[in-house]
Amino acid sequence: MDSELRSTSNGWRRWSAGADERAAVSGIVTFVPRAAAERMRQELWERGVVTKARLGGIRVAPHHYQDARDVAAFLDALDAAEARLA
Repeated sequence: MDSELRSTSNGWRRWSAGADERAAVSGIVTFVPRAAAERMRQELWERGVVTKARLGGIRVAPHHYQDARDVAAFLDALDAAEARLA
C-alpha cells in the first residue's frame, strides 16, 4: 500500500523513517498537511477516517486491513479536508 500512496498522493509531502527511501520501509505513513495537523485529523475523523496527529503530521497505517479502495477513499478525504480548511 505504501507504494500506492506514494504514486497517488496528489502532491502531499510524506515523511519517511530515514533519509534513504529504500531504507524507509514501514506500514505507517505520515503526511504533512498544509493545515494544522490536529484540525486535519478532526476533519478526517468526521469523514470516517482514523488517523493520528503526530509532530505536525497526519499518521495513517494503510497496511492494517486496507485495500486499494480504502487508500483511494483516504486520499479523497484528505483532499476534501484540505479544501475545507483552506
